[in-house]
Amino acid sequence: MQNSLIMSKISIQDLMDERDDLRRKLSVVELMIQTYSEDAKPIIDLDYQEVVAGELAATLFSDEASDDFPRKGKWLEQILYLLKQKERFLSNTELAQFLMHYHPDLTLHHLKRRVSVVISAAYKQRKVKGLAKYSRNNTSKNTVWGFNEWMRADGKIMEKHQPYEGFSRTIKISPDSTFTG
Repeated sequence: MQNSLIMSKISIQDLMDERDDLRRKLSVVELMIQTYSEDAKPIIDLDYQEVVAGELAATLFSDEASDDFPRKGKWLEQILYLLKQKERFLSNTELAQFLMHYHPDLTLHHLKRRVSVVISAAYKQRKVKGLAKYSRNNTSKNTVWGFNEWMRADGKIMEKHQPYEGFSRTIKISPDSTFTG
């Protein structure tokens, strides 16, 4: 299941957020079915820019003020917010899954690509002070992101900031630099 969360370490709040996200997506699908069935269109062109219904747009892009997520912020701000909120190393896939809650109009595949490009560029350009890239080997597939303040003096990740289970230990920490947004 592509959209499932990695379940080795997940909080009740994460599960409740996922449930709410799924309910919201289901209501969008129901509204689209209702709207398009009235027009009797056999094929829905989602690339065509059309305002389907005020209710659908309101559902898709509602500002749920349940947290202080920077909805109108840059992608990097949103990614850093999630890292700080979850307080553990996260993979690109996990970050994309959490972003789906705030961007239900985008696919997981699109969000994974966006996360990968944005956080990799920030790391390489040293835009974020203390951003840590942690990988099991030299492939980006096994990379997780966090902060060097989540590391012990011996270079290992503190227990409370561990990524999902089964991750081996190779770390690269960016030199101190300042966040430029």
